[in-house]
Amino acid sequence: MFAQHHPFLRLRKIEGLAHCIVGAESPLRRLYDRIWQIQFKHLVSFASAAEERGIKVLTFKGAEHFSSLNHSRAPEFLSDLDVLVAESDLATTKEILQQQGFRQSYFNRTRGTLVEFSTHEIQEAESAHYELVGFNFVTTLKATADELEAASGWNAYPLFSVGDDLKVVTSIDVHHRVALEIASDELTERAIRSSSGAGFTLCESDHYWVTAARYYVEVHQHAKRSLRDLFYMSLLARSGRIDWDFVAAVTEQLDVRPALFYVSRLVAKLSDSVPPEFINRIDPRLGSRDRDWGSPSPVLLNRVAPEDLGLWPTV
Repeated sequence: MFAQHHPFLRLRKIEGLAHCIVGAESPLRRLYDRIWQIQFKHLVSFASAAEERGIKVLTFKGAEHFSSLNHSRAPEFLSDLDVLVAESDLATTKEILQQQGFRQSYFNRTRGTLVEFSTHEIQEAESAHYELVGFNFVTTLKATADELEAASGWNAYPLFSVGDDLKVVTSIDVHHRVALEIASDELTERAIRSSSGAGFTLCESDHYWVTAARYYVEVHQHAKRSLRDLFYMSLLARSGRIDWDFVAAVTEQLDVRPALFYVSRLVAKLSDSVPPEFINRIDPRLGSRDRDWGSPSPVLLNRVAPEDLGLWPTV
């Protein structure tokens, strides 16, 4: 069924979503589920421990979207778990993760183990960024013969094939901002309970604009080609819990019209829940064309949408 479109689905990281929709099973699909179950257990344990210490952990991006879909089944591999905490809680957050066995490190495939970064390397990296150096934990997965074959040669987070073993690296990225110019305080105040059952997440309105703004930059500046974010945003739009006037106001305040406009037009093709008046209000021609790289359709879908013609910046 997927043979004709398989290369595109895999390239855009939505092959697993397609398989989920039709209920297809395979050794690789089983690995998606098994690894997500390991990651989910760590996420819940960490968020629960943090809340016991009075720290509000907000799960966001892929980890929250995966959790909202299913606690035991996954559409794909999830490379890391993104969480947001207040800057004042970073020291205690580090302490909790270290107590749970996580280390600021990278996985060395040759050794089959984590290699910790030095204190100097960590301080240097964190001084100029809005997130901490990633915290990692390794689990050796007992796999069946067909799962080992499916994962043969895999060498990317969260799964590494090392000899006859499969190593699952649960990586938690701790942010104290969602971008350099956006502090976490207001987002934390509007937070809601996470679908994981532990800790919190961004409210639907914040999750939508944060995802859209980051996605637009990642596509145009960092060669991201996954379509999964569009699927996640379509689910948020369909939830009926987005305050579109609020999202429009934030878009104008942060001067991110191009990002929200072009991405929302793509989301609108997947969901009829994005109000046309919202898209009209944030048209980039009504404000600054700063960071306006045009529609992401040509690089994501290999086509130029007719409605995008004439919208490209002229200066």
